[in-house]
Amino acid sequence: MVFARSTAFCIDVRKGARIDIVPSVAYVVVNQEVYIYDYEANSWNASKANTREKIIILRSTDDTATWMSATGRSIAELVGSLGGIFYFHSLSQVGLLLVNQQKAMFSYSDYPLNLNFGLPFDYNGTLDILIAPGQKGILIFWCEKSLLVSQNAGQLVNPVQVREGQHVLYSSISEANISVHSVAANENELAVLTQESYLYYGSLGILPSSLIKFAGQNIRSEEAVLVFTDVGMLEILSPLPDPLFPAFDFQKCPVNIQATLMDPQLQVDVCKMELLQGEFDNKMYTIDMNSKLELRALMIPRTGTSPVSLVMASNPHSLGLQALIYEDGYTLNGNTKHRLTALISVGCDLEKKIIIQNEISACYNGLLDLVTLQDNYSYVIEKDTYDPNFQGQKATEDLVVHYQYEKLGCPVLVFYDTPWKPVVEL
Repeated sequence: MVFARSTAFCIDVRKGARIDIVPSVAYVVVNQEVYIYDYEANSWNASKANTREKIIILRSTDDTATWMSATGRSIAELVGSLGGIFYFHSLSQVGLLLVNQQKAMFSYSDYPLNLNFGLPFDYNGTLDILIAPGQKGILIFWCEKSLLVSQNAGQLVNPVQVREGQHVLYSSISEANISVHSVAANENELAVLTQESYLYYGSLGILPSSLIKFAGQNIRSEEAVLVFTDVGMLEILSPLPDPLFPAFDFQKCPVNIQATLMDPQLQVDVCKMELLQGEFDNKMYTIDMNSKLELRALMIPRTGTSPVSLVMASNPHSLGLQALIYEDGYTLNGNTKHRLTALISVGCDLEKKIIIQNEISACYNGLLDLVTLQDNYSYVIEKDTYDPNFQGQKATEDLVVHYQYEKLGCPVLVFYDTPWKPVVEL
């Protein structure tokens, strides 16, 4: 789910209003205009409704929804203009892109990412945002003079480097004086066509992203675009208008990435892997709480190399992961076969506990001192105000309570005349 507007507007929140909705839609209010996102149709539509709030998301747990900020933060924290609203499947979170004074950062909807913003990054001009296929949390931000990539749904956003062989020539495309014309990506690859009519190629993955310039590729068309048709197969499409007919054809220029990378002028190191395959590629598995899933892969490194496999989970706060690599025989030409086993579990470990959401605490409002609470703080409950056995009888002596700050943190601040409905978190 992506919502973006090119014009800047301030963000404000007012809680309390309610509205009935069906669970398959989400509502966003921007500058008094209501927008509705239909999950089934995968589309945004403008509503005729009108409200005074400037940016609010309605989140539903049953058949009703409550007006609230998209990330649960206070008004003072959400400062700047709205660069976009995203649903990150790899994190099961809603993210807001906030832009302020040529810097941008993401704010997230749920624990634990909602405790902090993503790290800020340069936001010069209006950036187009491309979500790479595969729901791995890879985001590509680009405009004419900027190209940035995030491998973790905006928590860290870094500029794409420009390389020649194994050496980094420039830390960013702006430093290399490259002007971007169009960008294309698949699950693992990135291609950039420049306004100077040159083609650059890079990979998307765990390691920092970088580009290399393809030699001999010069595309003389202002309307040319890039499309990945398969892994390692890129097409450059250029329209061929017909002055006598309103429809037009496309000139297709296929590029075999693997064959192009073998050009000695590019000085690209050979792949250290002969084979890496697993039956789970592009498959979806559903596992319940306290369930486990075991995935296996076969890895055969190139002779004379010893690559190290890195297994990661996109949301380690929700999933348990244990990886094991072991030798499993030899190929006919003597290469060692390695088996890679990853055990994924969903459940509660000993470190997790159920806590009460504490957005406004007594420490935050200055009623209690944080240092004092941590220094063996205690308080007294007078004997006339409590019943130790809950049987309608008063106590015979005062109760001295030693406050356990390590477990409880700062006390939640609750208004005495308002029914307390605690929000619990795992």
